[in-house]
Amino acid sequence: MIGIPCLRENDRYAAYKDRIVEAAIASLGDTPHDLFITHPIHFRKGMRLQALVEAMNKLVEYFLVGSWELLWVVELDIQVPKDAFSKLFSLNADVAQGWYSYHHDVNLPIVAYLDENGKMFHLPRNKVEGQVLSGMVFAGMGCALIKRRVFQNGLRFRYDPHIGHDILFALDVQKEGFVLKVHGDVYCGHLPEWPLEKDFST
Repeated sequence: MIGIPCLRENDRYAAYKDRIVEAAIASLGDTPHDLFITHPIHFRKGMRLQALVEAMNKLVEYFLVGSWELLWVVELDIQVPKDAFSKLFSLNADVAQGWYSYHHDVNLPIVAYLDENGKMFHLPRNKVEGQVLSGMVFAGMGCALIKRRVFQNGLRFRYDPHIGHDILFALDVQKEGFVLKVHGDVYCGHLPEWPLEKDFST
C-alpha cells in the first residue's frame, strides 16, 4: 500500500501531489497496490510537526485494517525513481529507506548514523551512493517501505518537541530489534529544489 501524508489542501506540498503519486505508481509497475492519502489536517501555527505525526499514524491505522503486507510511505515533496520499489523490496528489511538531499544543499544527504539519544552523524554523498547501509542508521521518512510486523505490537510514530518524528521512529524500530536499511541507489528527488529531472553535473 502506498501511504501519503497530507496536511493542507492548498500548501506547496499539495501542489506536488499528482506528480508524486504518478512517480510512486510508476515505480510499482504491475505490483498490486492501494493508495491512501490522508485527509488534510487543520492545525495552528507552530503545530505542523504534531499534525504530521497524526497523519503518519492515520496511514498506519488504515494500513493495518487492510491485508497489505507492506506500507510504502512517500511524502508529498519526495519524487521516487522508477526502480525505487524493486530496490527497496530487494533488501527484505523491516524498514527499507531511499534517500534524498536537504533542501538547501544537494550534496548533503539526509542520511546519518544515530546514537541512542538521536544525535545525527551525517554521511557525505560518496558514502551513501552505491551502498546498502544498516545498523543504527536513518534517512528520513520521505521514502520508506515498512513491513506490517513493525506495527503489529503497537509501535507508532511519536511527537517530541526536541527530536524529529522520523528520527524517533528509526530509533524505536531498531531498539525493538527490527532491521532498518538504507539503499544508496534509491536517490529521490526533493521538491522543489531537486527534482529527479534536474542535471547536477554542471
